[in-house]
Amino acid sequence: MIKVHEDSGIRLGFLRVYIAGLPLVKEDPTCDDVYTYLKSFYKEKQKNFVEYVREIDANAVAEPNIFVSHPWNASINVLLKSIERIHPKGSDVIVFMDLFCKTDQGMTTPLSYFPYDTNYTLSFIKSAHNIISKTRFSVIYIPCWNEPAGLQRLWCAFEIMVTLLYKGELVLLFPESEEHKLISDVTADPMSFLNFLVKIDSKNATCTQPEDAEVLLEHIASSCISHEMINAKVFRMYLEKYQKAMINKNISANPERLIISNGNIQEEKKKKKSEANGISLRYLYRFIEKHGGESAFQGKNLHQVNAEFNLVDTAHTKLSHCSTLQVGSDEDKSYVGASQWFVSHCWTYNFLDLVESINLFFSKRGEEDVYLYIDMFSVNQHEGSKPFEYFQNEFGPAVGSIGRTLLVTHDISSSCGIWTPEVLRRSWCVFELWATCLYNCELHVTMDMSNRTVFNNLYRSTDEFIRYLSSLKLTEAEAQKSDDRTNIESVIKSTIGYDAVHRQVFTALVEVFTKELLLITPENQVDFEQREYIALHDITHRVFNAYKPQY
Repeated sequence: MIKVHEDSGIRLGFLRVYIAGLPLVKEDPTCDDVYTYLKSFYKEKQKNFVEYVREIDANAVAEPNIFVSHPWNASINVLLKSIERIHPKGSDVIVFMDLFCKTDQGMTTPLSYFPYDTNYTLSFIKSAHNIISKTRFSVIYIPCWNEPAGLQRLWCAFEIMVTLLYKGELVLLFPESEEHKLISDVTADPMSFLNFLVKIDSKNATCTQPEDAEVLLEHIASSCISHEMINAKVFRMYLEKYQKAMINKNISANPERLIISNGNIQEEKKKKKSEANGISLRYLYRFIEKHGGESAFQGKNLHQVNAEFNLVDTAHTKLSHCSTLQVGSDEDKSYVGASQWFVSHCWTYNFLDLVESINLFFSKRGEEDVYLYIDMFSVNQHEGSKPFEYFQNEFGPAVGSIGRTLLVTHDISSSCGIWTPEVLRRSWCVFELWATCLYNCELHVTMDMSNRTVFNNLYRSTDEFIRYLSSLKLTEAEAQKSDDRTNIESVIKSTIGYDAVHRQVFTALVEVFTKELLLITPENQVDFEQREYIALHDITHRVFNAYKPQY
């Protein structure tokens, strides 16, 4: 009788060497092939594999770093190589794979090799909870990106559920060749990718043993993680890869690094944190109070506020507002710090509406104070205009170093029944979005309450809104100077292209579209997170299947 061992993992480097030395017939064996060989090993040795490994190399067995979910028809060598490629520990990572680590009789899949034993199912469920609750890191391996056999396994759905339950990190892992193929396939036909996504449904996953399926479905149903949440998590992981593929496909000749580690641009950004001064969110209200309160700002846009208040405040230093505060009192200095968010907006916006939009966004996030790069405060308004090379070579990288962009969308026209944010019609705002996209920054959208009301009303009749999104053309944005528009268009086309910028904007709009829907949904219907997942999946499905975006 083989002794049941504790839930230990095995060092990846050991497994790669061990597999290479096995006398297997196939040059490229699958996990199933390795299992067939190991089955005779278990019978001969009368000990599980982990105990065997511990005897010959004690350092190769330890508490696992990651839990690996995989289909049994996957190439074992490509699987192990792919894990090594994406994990910081490389070959030293300790992996838990049922193929090697659950090896006593009745505890090695495929289960069809054994008479059904409920104890196996319950034991593995317990092990998965135990391991994932500690590692908080699970890899879902997909040998072919558009044929996700692994995701069609009910055991895989269960393992995703457990990872979500313990708020662990989930990584969707492809072979390196599939990372390249994803880029070429998405570039050639993005609609087929999105159509593929909406077909993912864990409720249709299957299991070798009907008895297992019953136990697993009951276990998922009794948890707080629904099938909709499992589907949406997989959907989001795919969508992230899709976005990165589209954003990064023209940046580097080494696309797999861009997907796995966010590329050279991201690495450079990490080395050099933002040095741009940002103004404190709480200072915006002090600035308003200092100049007579909200009544003094009624009806004034940023051009007017700059002329009447900002230039006056900084006249004695001839510096930016942030720099002026830095040479003031200790309290003044506390209002300035390294920018955490870049705010993209139009100077024609009502200043009070701008402040309200920003405050609403951070209130929802539970952040009372952050440092914001708002050009009126962060840029010296006493200086004249700068050449375009400055914006391309200095301003753009500054946006990238901040890492997060907040797009403020105002000027919704309810009379025409479509959403028309001015910020997407201005070339310089599109330039800021280009920098956000180029440097792989986060993009979020916000608006004030009056715009939210119109937004929610439009959402109840989605056709016009979806039609607007599908016809959105950033290439038609305008600038006061024709040379600026020409230069911006040239730099975008020569780097990542409008397609990549548009897709990132589109995704951010779908996100806020979803969240606005949730604001008018009764709280007692379903869990908020579940509603968000369901709505995101549904609206993205309808947007991309109803209208194909035109670029």
